[in-house]
Amino acid sequence: MNPSYVRSFFIITLSFLLIAGCSEPSPPSPSQTPTLTYVQRTVGSTVNGEIKEIELTDSLILFGFDSADSPGTLPREIPIQVMEEAKFSRCPDGEVSGLADYVPGDKVVVEGKWMGDVFVVKSIESLFYGVEGIITAREGERLETTAGILWLDTEVRAFNSTGEQISPDELQVDDSFFGTYCDDPKSGKQILVGFNIK
Repeated sequence: MNPSYVRSFFIITLSFLLIAGCSEPSPPSPSQTPTLTYVQRTVGSTVNGEIKEIELTDSLILFGFDSADSPGTLPREIPIQVMEEAKFSRCPDGEVSGLADYVPGDKVVVEGKWMGDVFVVKSIESLFYGVEGIITAREGERLETTAGILWLDTEVRAFNSTGEQISPDELQVDDSFFGTYCDDPKSGKQILVGFNIK
């Protein structure tokens, strides 16, 4: 399966390969990704990766890539300093007040500039992943799919095959879909934030 959808209101793109086995459905795993591709804004520099450690209220260590434009480079530990006026957004919470709302394991894209060996940032946002598959079982907000287990966001945006917005309740077993999700280490869930029924 080759996930290819990126929801239009997110500018972040992550292209990856999901491997679906024949056993119990498992969560989509970014670790199965052979190639990472990120696109985040056109102004300023960006760094992408996973939060390894939150040191103070204004600094953290990110394990990721030096540049969003060069995902083929090897990841490394990157010291991050946060500007006082920085903006924060975390999936599935939306806008948050600061680093205290993040946890190690959060996968983020940060925008800012290099000052020596430190990347000084003015915004931190969650990374989003594209996914597509078929619903094999549904129990409330829990979806078993051919791509793994997903959970519907409380404010999920749902659309039918013609692009009309619909109720997420219309997503049923055997429906084919494509959508966007985030990986939430706080809950251990993959949160589906938007989808289209094919």
